[in-house]
Amino acid sequence: KRKSTLSDIKFALIDNNTPMIERVRALEKKGEIINMDEDPRYLLEERNYLSGLIKYEIEKNVVPIVDNLKLNGIAWETFGEALFYERIIAGDRSTQANPRGITPQVAEELYNDLKTKLGDKFDVIQNEMVEFRKWLGSITEKAYQEGLYKPELYAQMKANPSYVTFQVLDHIESGITSRIYKSIGTLKDITNPANASILKAVATIRAIERNKVVRISIDTIKDGYGNDVKVADKTFNGRTMVFKDSRDPNFELITYKVQGKVQGYYVDKYIAHSLNNDTV
Repeated sequence: KRKSTLSDIKFALIDNNTPMIERVRALEKKGEIINMDEDPRYLLEERNYLSGLIKYEIEKNVVPIVDNLKLNGIAWETFGEALFYERIIAGDRSTQANPRGITPQVAEELYNDLKTKLGDKFDVIQNEMVEFRKWLGSITEKAYQEGLYKPELYAQMKANPSYVTFQVLDHIESGITSRIYKSIGTLKDITNPANASILKAVATIRAIERNKVVRISIDTIKDGYGNDVKVADKTFNGRTMVFKDSRDPNFELITYKVQGKVQGYYVDKYIAHSLNNDTV
């Protein structure tokens, strides 16, 4: 009981990663060798610098594009417009309504008008679109390697190099997540696809790091502390099978993905709070 109380105090006042750190240390005392790349302690620590990683990604991959466009007198909105037309022309939404009701044929006409209007400057846009998509593609690759996407979904994403994110203005307050949804048609206006794609990239970077921390931590607990983790129960919600919350107050549900499929486990509530970066 005293040990449990001390853990409660440490969690609340010192470090909410304490429950996970203590279990890893105990495994090491037993002679377990934990590689640095698979050590939950380092992953939990790295999580504190996630904002710095995101800032680095933006400064390295987005700021140079913005600066070069500005240097050539090209508005960021124009860059987004070109991305918008190219995605529609690529035809990945051929069976859905496109934003503003623009068909691939109309998009191609508007795209050509934009090329004529900009003249030689359009080469700058095309070069920067290549760099922009290369960055987005690198994040998609990392997300796939981490297990966020199913192989078939990843193949679809790779098949359309012109893909950028569309965010309908009516839904802007709901934000953007890392999740990839089945394409749904819309006749409404959208935000700048360049901005929406950056927000999607940021959300994906966060999802990659979160999934990695949870996946490796759960594997560590399963190997060394079988009683601290249980496979979660499922229930049908009217559309699909979903994981149920734990009925034991000492355990909480935590999920992560493997090859795009959600895995669910009940774990010690303090470990769950730690992995979710919660406070009590």
